[in-house]
Amino acid sequence: MKLYIKTSGGIGNIRIQGEIDTDDLPHRLAAHVRSMFDPAKLALLPHPEDTGATADGMQYEVHLISGDDARRLVIAEPNAPEDLIGVLQDLIQELIRRKSTGK
Repeated sequence: MKLYIKTSGGIGNIRIQGEIDTDDLPHRLAAHVRSMFDPAKLALLPHPEDTGATADGMQYEVHLISGDDARRLVIAEPNAPEDLIGVLQDLIQELIRRKSTGK
């Protein structure tokens, strides 16, 4: 599964973006990502306009490509599921780590 992630909002509106392939992630994180972005779970997500997003809340735009399936998600804090926000934060940290090491 390939993910293109872009953040916006949050305090300071610091924007981060990048692409990650789950095949290149540590096994545990890759399994967690695949689980959280399972199509059945994604169908239960509230629409961003229904989440009560605030100017200080982070918003994640995620493009998923898995086989022939491609989809775009917009996930807004604060009312998105905590476990989904947690995996997104892990992915953002991985993007930052890769950018800082040039990998």
